[in-house]
Amino acid sequence: MLTKTDQRKESIHTLLKGIETGDAAATAVVNPNQYIQHNPQTSEGGEGLADLFKRLSKTSPKVNIVRIFSDGDFVFAHTEYDFSSRRIGFEVFRFEGEQTVEHWDNIQPRLGPNSCGHSMVSGPTEVSEPHKTEVNRQLVQVFVEEVLINRNLQPWLAILIPTSLSITAPRQKTAYLH
Repeated sequence: MLTKTDQRKESIHTLLKGIETGDAAATAVVNPNQYIQHNPQTSEGGEGLADLFKRLSKTSPKVNIVRIFSDGDFVFAHTEYDFSSRRIGFEVFRFEGEQTVEHWDNIQPRLGPNSCGHSMVSGPTEVSEPHKTEVNRQLVQVFVEEVLINRNLQPWLAILIPTSLSITAPRQKTAYLH
């Protein structure tokens, strides 16, 4: 029997693979009464996604789900899409119960590899150190607050300099931040 977390990840996997087939049933995970779609190119609710999937399926798209993770009520998917051009996506779904009620994404052209040989999807695809989840959550909180909101890079550099962080950004010139 699947855990709630595994059920949610599996339902998002099914949803995203529905892009290939155009199968409206893949959108069953979407709560039609509450779903908030933050992508302005997609209509709200399951019907909006079903219409999008039907339209996209006519182009024979391919969807490769590189990694899929969850944390609490959120499921995150890192994807490679091949529509008429190759794209990389990062999808975030918020759940209430068994259905997703909110979605954000960032989809951009696939570039690279960078000068270090890393692609936009390089790196581990499985959680290897779950005991570090809380520490990593705190690091992300510092990054968001200090770098993204306050535009202060110094605290983040103090965290990164002692580590070897592999960079997958396609335009990055060096393998590590120094």
